[in-house]
Amino acid sequence: MPDNIVSLPMRRKVGRPRLRPIADVPRADILAFPSARPTLEQKLADYDEAIDACLRGILDASRALTTLCRRYPKG
Repeated sequence: MPDNIVSLPMRRKVGRPRLRPIADVPRADILAFPSARPTLEQKLADYDEAIDACLRGILDASRALTTLCRRYPKG
């Protein structure tokens, strides 16, 4: 099969090619697809967001414990 992403596979008919072009789509639009793998910057941004969410949870838990310790000082 040729390495041509501008054509789609279809059932083979006798005497006809197996591929046909995609209708009404310019070639540049087909070739300009985003990468499936995230970039390093995107990975770092995702990690930073996850760490911020964890730190917010830890901060909320520590504030709750501090409030309980102030309200009930003798345990």
